[in-house]
Amino acid sequence: MQEKIPLKYDTLISIEQVMAKNPDPLIIDYIKELHALILYQRTLIKDQRAEIVATKHKSAWTHYSTKDYP
Repeated sequence: MQEKIPLKYDTLISIEQVMAKNPDPLIIDYIKELHALILYQRTLIKDQRAEIVATKHKSAWTHYSTKDYP
């Protein structure tokens, strides 16, 4: 399994600290959008991995349920 690479600003608390240093509302909006995108991509990748595992399991069970398997 791949090693998880931590993000520099992974938690919402550290993101809020960064936003507190930059009071520009445009920058804050960009940070919030990027954070939402990262969370969406994480969820998407997690779902894709689950689908891949399910497909591999289904393929394996199909192999074992054939008549040729002893």
